Amino acid sequence: NYANYLTAMGRFKESIEIAKRAVDIDPLYPTNYNELSFSYWFAGNRKEAYEQIGKSLELAPDFPQTVIVLAWYYAMDGKYEEGIREYHKLYGDNPAKVATGDCGYFGWMYSRAGRRAEASMLLENLSRRPETKKTFMASLALIHLGLGDEDRSVEMLEKAYENHETSLVWLKTLPFYDTLRDHPRFQVLFRRMN
Repeated sequence: NYANYLTAMGRFKESIEIAKRAVDIDPLYPTNYNELSFSYWFAGNRKEAYEQIGKSLELAPDFPQTVIVLAWYYAMDGKYEEGIREYHKLYGDNPAKVATGDCGYFGWMYSRAGRRAEASMLLENLSRRPETKKTFMASLALIHLGLGDEDRSVEMLEKAYENHETSLVWLKTLPFYDTLRDHPRFQVLFRRMN
């Protein structure tokens, strides 16, 4: 978890060191490879990131966290359909089955793949869930962003900020938000978060 935090803060070298220590301590725990992989990915070493995620898959081929991380990698590489296929391994085609925390990323991938109907369906489904308004506004923001509505996306991120959503720590480094970086309200929000 500390490695994950360091990655979110853009402290990649430290993150890699901590994640390597976790692997050394417990080389049979797939999450440790996921975190090391994540650290490498954000440090710009995609080859090593894929190698580490491969080690996690060797240990536990169906481990949900690993499948999700791999889906993110595909999406961040612009391979949206591959990312969607990874998510389908966990959830199938039914948006009602997608975990609330994954809806935003899955919806973003759908929209980036040109599958707006599926993205809109996830957005509608997520909007109706009672827990969304308290802890998953950032997920709504991702889907709106994928659908090209930057203003609505920032509005959702502002509400996520008001809700103290922990996922906002990723605003600095997560490439899903790259298209928002020049948006004036996003910049104000980012400064408010310090």
